[in-house]
Amino acid sequence: MSYIQVEGFDEVFIELDDMDISDFKKRKALNAAADDAIEVASDASYRRTGKLSRSWNKRSKRVDGNIGVQVYSKSFHDIYNELGSSKNKKHIGFFSRAIDRNTDKFMETIERGVLDGK
Repeated sequence: MSYIQVEGFDEVFIELDDMDISDFKKRKALNAAADDAIEVASDASYRRTGKLSRSWNKRSKRVDGNIGVQVYSKSFHDIYNELGSSKNKKHIGFFSRAIDRNTDKFMETIERGVLDGK
């Protein structure tokens, strides 16, 4: 299984650790942001058959001892669309670009979830 790691969330983890917030609230806020990321990835996915756009999922994961959520695709050909292949270079970077464009949206979702508890 291949992974694409989005960087820049280290500051979020540090801020969440500095605040006195329960792990339940942190996990709930990160799951809400992961739901947004799944929606964004699904919308950005190449749709020949629609299998890739339906294959996005999430799982809770510890990242350097911190609570985290991993967004991944259960499809075997997702990496070929993200990184390209010798024959397919049309959709290179679709996932990274979609996530980068919506980082502010994810941060707002986490902020709302942590501060408001919704």
